[in-house]
Amino acid sequence: IKLFSDGLYRHTRFGYFMRFLHWIGRKARHEPYRLLNAKSLDEQRKIFDEHIRPFFDNRLVTLLGKLPMSVFSLGIPPQQYKAMKNQGNLFQQYCERVERLACDFPVQDNYFAWQAFSHSYDHKNRRAIPAYLKEENYALIKQQLYKLDTQAGTLIDYLRAQPDNTLNRFVFLDAQDWMSDKVLTDLWQEVRRVGQPGSRIVFRTAADSSPLETALPHELREQFDYDPEASRTLFRQDRSAIYGGFHLYRLTEQ
Repeated sequence: IKLFSDGLYRHTRFGYFMRFLHWIGRKARHEPYRLLNAKSLDEQRKIFDEHIRPFFDNRLVTLLGKLPMSVFSLGIPPQQYKAMKNQGNLFQQYCERVERLACDFPVQDNYFAWQAFSHSYDHKNRRAIPAYLKEENYALIKQQLYKLDTQAGTLIDYLRAQPDNTLNRFVFLDAQDWMSDKVLTDLWQEVRRVGQPGSRIVFRTAADSSPLETALPHELREQFDYDPEASRTLFRQDRSAIYGGFHLYRLTEQ
């Protein structure tokens, strides 16, 4: 309980690593939190160039960026680390994603940027906070709680317990980055079974490519249509900016 009062996020592996990076920034006299006071995208760009981009020239940061340990601390699993390395300069990818987070979206309501650059939400103006934490949404959320069903178990086990052709929307977040080819195959076999024709499945990945293209057996992969244009559009709208890809698949007519 005490961890919640102190900020549970701060005690995660990712939280500790981000605090360490902020400590390096302060020692190097870089002040990324200044970005949160910007009034426009142009001002955000200026602050990024002055206080954040130079951070990536720090020798210690450059060294850390080359270590697999750093990638794992950011929540990127080994297989996606390899995929990102295959895309090119890994350290440059870090810089590009931070630049996107800092410069591509107004910081006034981007709570992802607030977490990255200050370890907190916008408690003063209460704009850069998730919708579910806003006071005006509390009553509505409370009214809708009866629709939630909490499960303790694996996603595959849950799907195996569902009847055929009963679901049509699947949101897998970034969980598939951590799955082996066999687990991915088991998961998508269940999606094919329980999914209705036209079902939509979305997820994000650390690298830009979808693991399904090489992980799934050909006959299973052929049961799903990939929408590259919609995937690129949705990726550009992803304000968290830390992922390399957003992917949308549809279950074909069976």
